[in-house]
Amino acid sequence: MSSNVTVKHERVLRILLVFMGVPSVLIGLWAGFAPRGFYDDFPGAGRSWVAPDGPFNEHLVRDVGVLNLALAVVTIAAAVWLTRPLVRATAWPGSHIPSRTSYTTSGTAERSTRRIR
Repeated sequence: MSSNVTVKHERVLRILLVFMGVPSVLIGLWAGFAPRGFYDDFPGAGRSWVAPDGPFNEHLVRDVGVLNLALAVVTIAAAVWLTRPLVRATAWPGSHIPSRTSYTTSGTAERSTRRIR
């Protein structure tokens, strides 16, 4: 019975890690290889969250892309090998939850988008 629970736990953990890693790959590729497009259009769907915050800085946007790709590599490696140090290293998204929740519920993102229309 405990073996079955462990297998299910590992499967769920792997799925969650991949779920966390895929957006980082997408953001990393976009910001790393098309920084101007990322600056102008992130997160997409007619919204722009980066451009209202200041002038375009290609180096900074590319750094964000490379950082996201590095985090994606660690996250996906953790999903493959499930070693404790790698899984712990993927705790970085949890640090964003309070600020992201505050940002989206306060309407700050929407006000920033309205300024540039």
